[in-house]
Amino acid sequence: MCPELDPTAGDESEQEFVSKSQLKREAQAVTELAQTLVEAKPGLLAKVPIPDEIAADLKLARSIASRIARKRQIAFLAKKMRELDLEPIRKALAPDDAAHRQSVARMHLHERWRDRIVAEGDPAIEEFLADFPNADRQRLRQLARQSAKEAAKGKPPAAARAIYRIVAEADEEGKG
Repeated sequence: MCPELDPTAGDESEQEFVSKSQLKREAQAVTELAQTLVEAKPGLLAKVPIPDEIAADLKLARSIASRIARKRQIAFLAKKMRELDLEPIRKALAPDDAAHRQSVARMHLHERWRDRIVAEGDPAIEEFLADFPNADRQRLRQLARQSAKEAAKGKPPAAARAIYRIVAEADEEGKG
């Protein structure tokens, strides 16, 4: 029926235009959310408000081992999820994303300290101890020397790993 003759057709200014690309982006976002749910740890998943109509499909997707079959099930799950209000699910997953980003940032900080202590030795140790005075200076110096010897001999970096643990423990004590 011609729009001019259709009495149910609203004014064009009332209708909101959504591009095909926008619809695809929204569908992709839902698919990524479904993928996140499938890959989520059980403890986190228990905190997410999952409607009953998708809970069974989610459980099935998590149990599938075949990559292709799992991808197909995730697509089906995403299709069902497009009809739901996804904000509660996103909000339940958001704190975990923030905590994960913060955790990764802390690990990178620890790695930078470890690398500086291994590369620079005493000056880096002194700077580290200025920020974290409870760390064991003697042990850090010993491990820095040992790490240089291991690197020269091509051995695994056991001392560097020990430095990382000391840095991480000192950071945890400093935070707590």
